[in-house]
Amino acid sequence: MNGVLIDTSVWVSFFRGGNESIREEINRLLLENQVCICPPIYQEILQGVKDEFEFDRLRDLLDALIWLDIPYKDLAFRAANLFFSLRTKGISIRKSMDCQIAVFAIHFKVPIFEFDRDFELIQRGTDLKLYKP
Repeated sequence: MNGVLIDTSVWVSFFRGGNESIREEINRLLLENQVCICPPIYQEILQGVKDEFEFDRLRDLLDALIWLDIPYKDLAFRAANLFFSLRTKGISIRKSMDCQIAVFAIHFKVPIFEFDRDFELIQRGTDLKLYKP
């Protein structure tokens, strides 16, 4: 599958008008229809919204992206297994939600565009690919 899974940490920077080169890269990926989304990122973005207008506007934007989906029971098992296997390798992940997000990226073979050190740790013990613009 083609595409890039953009983590919430990068979206927050984008929406707040952060780094110009990051904004340009996301806009390029959006124009080329290369941006993927998964349920945990969808939830994290929408739960951070301040008003109904922004909620509706962001929901419309996110709904137009490439949707990655895994049945919830499978996702829960894979994320728990990932967390456990990393811990047995001495790798501690701070946020279990990052294991869920990583499962989507690994399963669909798409890189994650991220600003979160948990993904760098997950990459050490898995086939996770990180996107570096």
